[in-house]
Amino acid sequence: MRWLSFMVLTPVPWAGVVKALPVLTLLAPSERSDHQRGLRHKLLTDWARQGILQLCRWLPGRDIVFVGDSSFAVHELAHAPPGRATLISRLRLDANFFAPPARRDAHTMGRPAQKGRPCPS
Repeated sequence: MRWLSFMVLTPVPWAGVVKALPVLTLLAPSERSDHQRGLRHKLLTDWARQGILQLCRWLPGRDIVFVGDSSFAVHELAHAPPGRATLISRLRLDANFFAPPARRDAHTMGRPAQKGRPCPS
């Protein structure tokens, strides 16, 4: 079992520190646990995407910053938050950034492009 916890950082004026208060905690079962119970397995990044979207619904007027480790550095999760939310995650040192692929028209032949031009490093 793995717990995924979303926290809000809030200052404590009388102590002069900033504390993290949990606002949403999700239990992400392991693949083995889901298999034993006969359930479809959901990846940790799928749980994180659902939590991000839920917090964005709960806090509609706020800018939100989500911070995660390198296991959260995936495209599906990076594109999930709406425009007022930001995802910060550690990337691999050899990671490359690419622009989205160009749009295809009806007469383009061949396999669709998976990535566009490389972005500056």
